Amino acid sequence: MKNPPLGRVSSNKDRIVEVALDLFNAHGVSAISTNEIASAAGVSPGNLYYHFANKHEIVRTLLPRIDAAIAVCFDYDEDPPLTTARMVKDYVDGVALLWDFRFFFGGLNDLVRNDAEIARYYAALAETSHASMVRFYVKLIRDGQMRLPGPRARIDDLARKTVLIWFNIVSNLQAQRSGAPITRADIVDGGLLCFLDVEPYLDADFARPVRRKLEALRREAEEAPTPRRAGARA
Repeated sequence: MKNPPLGRVSSNKDRIVEVALDLFNAHGVSAISTNEIASAAGVSPGNLYYHFANKHEIVRTLLPRIDAAIAVCFDYDEDPPLTTARMVKDYVDGVALLWDFRFFFGGLNDLVRNDAEIARYYAALAETSHASMVRFYVKLIRDGQMRLPGPRARIDDLARKTVLIWFNIVSNLQAQRSGAPITRADIVDGGLLCFLDVEPYLDADFARPVRRKLEALRREAEEAPTPRRAGARA
């Protein structure tokens, strides 16, 4: 999911949100002050407080974007069989979501502990994502592209496991890196990890091109420099 370039934002409020997103992604919500956001956005602290009472209110403004990005990952027709190209797109969209909102998925513990509304939002997001993943796997099984993990296994459990891996990729990377920057290649690795968890249950001819494409994306991400957007600090 792409954010509009800063040059095209329509108001100070929009600019504050865009710059805050950049700074949050680069440094985390807790490390950024409202004064830093105002300075990077080119507005006064008073102007920022006119629009937002605090940082968490800015975060709450970004939540509908996360909803929209999640919807893209699961926006498919129920009738036609899923193609390998569509499955690749779903994984790519999932990686893009994690990258574009890495501040959220990396800072979940602090965010839900410090803001009740964000906590309620995340609980609902986790459940709707789990339900969507169940529908996704059920469709693959009905299409003949996937089998059940085992005689006593439940698709519900596999779907919950996938969401847990997906939503915790960023926080796990942060714990391992001890402050070192996370790259898009790291997150593509996480998307590949989600796929590898379900790959053994997929039809081999269906799974093979999906894995090849994800591995190619990993190589591309590793070779490409990470672009820095306006508003991010060194």
